[in-house]
This record gives sequence, C-alpha cells and structure tokens, in this order.
Amino acid sequence: MLPAMTTRDLLAVPDSGPLAPDLLRQILEYVEGVRVDVSEIHERAWAQAHSFAAVPECWPIFLLFGGDMTREGGAPWEPEGMIALLRDELEKLKVAGFLDRKLAIEFGNEPDLAHRRWKKSPLELGDLYHDAMRIVWEHSPQWHCLSPSISNLDEDSLDYLRKMHLPIGAEIAFHRYPPGRDFWSAHRGFKGRAGEVDALKAIAKGAKLWGTEMGWARMNRDYTLSDEEQASRVIDEIAFWHDQGVESCTIYQLNDGVWGPNDHENNKRLSTYGIRKLDGTWRKAAYNLAERRNANG
Repeated sequence: MLPAMTTRDLLAVPDSGPLAPDLLRQILEYVEGVRVDVSEIHERAWAQAHSFAAVPECWPIFLLFGGDMTREGGAPWEPEGMIALLRDELEKLKVAGFLDRKLAIEFGNEPDLAHRRWKKSPLELGDLYHDAMRIVWEHSPQWHCLSPSISNLDEDSLDYLRKMHLPIGAEIAFHRYPPGRDFWSAHRGFKGRAGEVDALKAIAKGAKLWGTEMGWARMNRDYTLSDEEQASRVIDEIAFWHDQGVESCTIYQLNDGVWGPNDHENNKRLSTYGIRKLDGTWRKAAYNLAERRNANG
C-alpha cells in the first residue's frame, strides 16, 4: 500500500463555465478535486459556484485572471479590476455556502509569460497579491490565497518569482512542464529536477508550495508519447511531487482538444494533455489515477 497522501491530487479543467455535478463526481474517482478558471461574466461565475456547492467532497482551486491575464476584450487586467473581481468571487462563494469549506483562490496565471502589462511588473503584482491575501483571509480562515503561478521551473520563471518579493504568509503557486521526453530531464540552468526544486524552495523560504499545473502531452515538437507512456509519466509526476511535500499536484488537463495534422505544433501539444478523449471516454492515465486513489483509500 502507498503511504497516506498529504499532497492533494487535482485535475485542471481550463473552463470558466459550470461543471455538471455528475461530471465532478466522475472526476473524483480519479483525483480529489479540480482547478477551474473564474469568468468575469457574472452569470457564468454564479453558475460555476453553485455547481461546486452541489459536490462538497470536491476540493477546488479557483483561478482568477487565467490565460495571459487579459480580459474578455483582450485588454490586460488592471489592479482595480482585479481586486473588484476577487471581492465579487469571494462574495459568490460566501453566498453559495463555502465559508466553512476549504478551497484556494489562485491570484493570476503565468505572469512571466502573460501580457506585457504584468510580464514587466513582478514587484507590482507581488504587492497586489499581498492585498489579495488580506481580503481572502477576512472572508474565511478556511480559504487559501495562492500567489500568481509562474509558468515553469526554468531560470526565467524562477527569477520572476524572486522579483515578486512575496510577503510572509504567502502560499506559492507554480507550474512545471517537461523540457524533454525523459522524465528526469531538467530545465536550462539545472543539472537535474532536484536542482529545480531546490531553487524553488530557496526562494519560498518555507512557504507552502502548490503545483497548480503539470502534465505530459502526447504530441510534442521533438517527441511523441503513447497513451501508456503518458499514463506512466503522470503517475511518476504525482509521486515526485508527493515526495517533495507540496500542497497540491494538479494534472493538466481533463479533456483533449481538437487538432489536425497540419496544425501548428503548439496547438497539437496543447490539445494532447487530456486524460479524457473527445468522445468522453477515459484514457489510460485516468485509470492509473483511479488505481492510485483506490490504493490510498
């Protein structure tokens, strides 16, 4: 039997709409909860909050300002609007009955790759996150406020994290995607994956770490993975982050996307992370996740 899990295994569902309670319950056969995007459209955010309220056993991370941290029309999010959306989302969760329920709010997505408004302003974003922490804690001590998640564990992304100068009490969100086919291949500047983690922990200075995206695509520029190979790496990824003692390991993502043989390589890659096929059937990675979950009770 595997050791009791202290790290939460989650699944990224990059969609700001409501998820049917039946689908959420299906997902819980494989993982403990999900990470979803929060829409700035009032009705969609309300519907999403109520869909999660119907499945209290699901552990959620609500991501604000996803994608490249731009609004519906393509303009970048600005501080006043960011704080307003945060407050609005927290009120929705309060009304939907979440005050005594554990959850996390992730205050931004991959700013090191985002719109230049935030790509060039790590310190300003770090200060804004400090304000967000206070606002979240004022609503409920059960709620976690996660920092804007850096896009990877390479030197540039880690430098962005360092330059945010996150305050005491911060909980650090990060993403990690592989630079090559080999599970142990490391990003530039590091001799191995342990070096990446050491650098992350050195910057964190004891802060809690949340992996909010990590995954293995089947179609990549330099290599491909079979279903079996993807499934094996997904389980290895979870085991690796459990060993590192992080708060969550969030597998990207639920569904495959649509792509064609003449599509750009990036679209193929982004469309082949899914653990569920377009027809709704589950891939080998999902069954491996279920086996791991069952082994841990």
